[in-house]
Amino acid sequence: HSIESAQKKVEAHNFDIRKHLVEYDDVMNKQREIIYSRRRKILEHENIADEIQRILEKEARGIADSFSLNRKREDWDLKEMAKQLSRIFEDAGNRLDAEKLGEFLKQPELPDFAAKYLKTAYKSREEALPDSGILRHAERQIYLSTIDRLWMEHLENMRSLREKVSLRGFGQRDPLIEYKNEAYTSFEELLGNIRGNTVRALFKLKVEAVREPSLSLRPSTPQKILTNVENVEDILTGDRELTPEQQKGIAATAQQFLKVNKKMKNLGSEGVVKIQANEAKPTASAKAKNPTIIRVSGEESSQAPTSSAPIQKVGRNDPCPCGAIKLDGTPKKYKQCCGKNI
Repeated sequence: HSIESAQKKVEAHNFDIRKHLVEYDDVMNKQREIIYSRRRKILEHENIADEIQRILEKEARGIADSFSLNRKREDWDLKEMAKQLSRIFEDAGNRLDAEKLGEFLKQPELPDFAAKYLKTAYKSREEALPDSGILRHAERQIYLSTIDRLWMEHLENMRSLREKVSLRGFGQRDPLIEYKNEAYTSFEELLGNIRGNTVRALFKLKVEAVREPSLSLRPSTPQKILTNVENVEDILTGDRELTPEQQKGIAATAQQFLKVNKKMKNLGSEGVVKIQANEAKPTASAKAKNPTIIRVSGEESSQAPTSSAPIQKVGRNDPCPCGAIKLDGTPKKYKQCCGKNI
């Protein structure tokens, strides 16, 4: 029996925890339904002018009531009320005077006047635009972005509130009731901030007409392009005399060409030509170094190089004695050059 009773207590405790979690979630679900219904209305309708007029009136009445409701007439703060209403828009020539508000004797007259004042100012702003569709588009964008931004901040605040009220159980207060009360107050502030920020953003909106630059196609006139075609043709045909510098350059090029052509004709059986760094007769030290070899034909020499020095045996992986090099500058191996067929 003791095990069964303990198990019942644990299950009852877990059930209470789940029950409280559901009740906490119900509070946020109700708020979420209100916010999402507003967002859905904005997204489904291209024209939300009626909704904007509604929040304009509610914002004006809220400002008027905050400085006059439940107060005696002599306690009305008309100066601050006029300041708050005029602060909504930046039109200095249309500022509200506190003396105008002093003409009213009854408190319900103030909210009515404030609502009419804001609606008239908003109507004038709409008429100043070249197209009312511009304002309709701006209303949707501003209202939707304001709701999304403030709703995200509200979710963070509610998460922090849930952690705070959990400690109030030590003060003999029900955390769930505390959470509901403060959540309601926080949500009312959220709706007021959405309304106020939207109205102020719409009044401070500036629309500027931007004209697209007109593109005019003009016939393009051919420009005079300077080239050396005539000079080249004159030189080739002999109609133009060459300068001494040009004559020396052409003579040097022709002489170099003749030297290379003569060497190509005097190729031996190896089919290679050795080109030294200069035209002087190579010294003994220069002969010892590997010269640069350019292979002209694919024929390989079958005769071993004659030399008075004793012939040393060359390994297959050693550099070839003929001094042939690869394209990357490294010497060719003996097995890839003269010893290929051995």
